[in-house]
Amino acid sequence: MKAILSLLLLLTLTNLAQAAQEIVVRDGATVPVTVSQRELTRLALADGGKLARVWGVDGQFTVQADDESGEAFIRPVEGAPVGQAFSLFVRDATGAVYTLTATVADLPAQTVLLKPQGVHKAAAPASGPATPYVDRIKVQIRAMLDGSSEAAEGCTLEAVGRAIPLWRESYVEIVRRWRCEAFIGEELSLRNVSSAELRLDEHEFEALYPDVRAVAVPVQVLAPQDATPILLLRDAKP
Repeated sequence: MKAILSLLLLLTLTNLAQAAQEIVVRDGATVPVTVSQRELTRLALADGGKLARVWGVDGQFTVQADDESGEAFIRPVEGAPVGQAFSLFVRDATGAVYTLTATVADLPAQTVLLKPQGVHKAAAPASGPATPYVDRIKVQIRAMLDGSSEAAEGCTLEAVGRAIPLWRESYVEIVRRWRCEAFIGEELSLRNVSSAELRLDEHEFEALYPDVRAVAVPVQVLAPQDATPILLLRDAKP
């Protein structure tokens, strides 16, 4: 009897370990997920929709996209330690973008099913004052995340290369700036120059300017000497 109970318990634990992670997501929000350290982790939409793109900071993980199924398979780079966290962005076919904070774990291959909250419509290109303000912010920040030189509103791009004081534990530099009709976008580079792990939060960057409208932090946990880009979007001055 003990042997049977032990076998049943083992089978139950195995099934739990391999169960899909169902994660509720919404455009613009950041949610945590767990990914396998050595094997592939499958990303898919629970409603049967298709993923259009998965991306993040180079050197954190690899991506294999399956265009036919609309799914993606990610794997941390070789040598990534258990407990390491990195951020990635997922765009679905409707144009909604979800931010995931992935934590590396010593687990077998994983499946992460994303359950979009609410109904999303594809973002239309900005076309002047008639475009809703919030929609224009979303379009603009997505274009900056994609690295677009002109972004979404025919912006002009300029190189900056100027260091700014922020925290003693970090070195921060404004890398480039988008000047648009309604917004100013900036890409910062932040490096952890301390001897301890540095944790970042989007809200910490809202105070850099009085008119910040959106913040994106691709990597929220930095080991010593690691760096991440920071993207800011603020109102253009009249």
